[in-house]
Amino acid sequence: MKKFIILLILSLRLYANDLEHGYKYQHAIEEYKIEQNRTKAKIELEDVLSSMSSDHPLFNDVYASYLEVSDVKTSDELKNAISFATGRKEEAYCKDIGLVFLKAFHNDNSISRVFLTDNNRHLEQDSYSIIESGNWMYQLGNAYRKPMKSELWINSANSSHFDMEELRKTKKGRDQGKWTASWKAGSFMNSFHSSGSVKEPIPMYMANDYHAWGTPDLGYQIVFKVGDTQEFTTKESTFNHGRIILKSTRTVISQHNIFKTRDFDHKLKVYKNCYLVETKIKFAGISNK
Repeated sequence: MKKFIILLILSLRLYANDLEHGYKYQHAIEEYKIEQNRTKAKIELEDVLSSMSSDHPLFNDVYASYLEVSDVKTSDELKNAISFATGRKEEAYCKDIGLVFLKAFHNDNSISRVFLTDNNRHLEQDSYSIIESGNWMYQLGNAYRKPMKSELWINSANSSHFDMEELRKTKKGRDQGKWTASWKAGSFMNSFHSSGSVKEPIPMYMANDYHAWGTPDLGYQIVFKVGDTQEFTTKESTFNHGRIILKSTRTVISQHNIFKTRDFDHKLKVYKNCYLVETKIKFAGISNK
């Protein structure tokens, strides 16, 4: 046991540029191996994971230790699920229109894109994201599915809640989902469910799933001021491996008088008065609830 701790300390010296993560990791291992306190070790490892990027030199070691402490049997399927569920995304919101473009960079090196193709939605006056009524169409495509269009609509919504649905017709039937949320005075409650054909490593297959990925408020709570930052804790389902806990940080990156993008058909789309928003989404554990 002493040899294990000594080797761990020596290895941590290789990462002198980030001793805080190393010390926290060492303490969690001591709680597990020496103090036999699995619960405390799990909490401490979750804390380390939530503050560490997936390309950090210690990430794989911390991740493996977390799975061991959590008594989760690792598999390629789970690794692929976590890789897809983590990463970052860029979103463009434009005045009186809402979300017009989303690009998700997953840690499995795949990219997902969502484009606004048709728009008949009505936003709160001078808003960039608060949709109050109407319907619209998104087109989603990624490494796992060809670009497909779906229709979305608002059942009810305002600056403190939303209830919306999405429907996509396929050759085999239909994919559909429903998202609801409400918030006030620091509290936030939300729910979502979907049904359909899953091609991705986790059940994240509707266009709105990517809008909600790491940011369950669907942008309604964004303060459109460059530099403004918000944090979220969310969960994504897997296939028989529990739910992946995610820690996300959303930041308003920049403002653009003109925002240009090209859709899957390479058609140029030009929007005025927009903000670019980035969300970084990190792995923070596994939950069986």
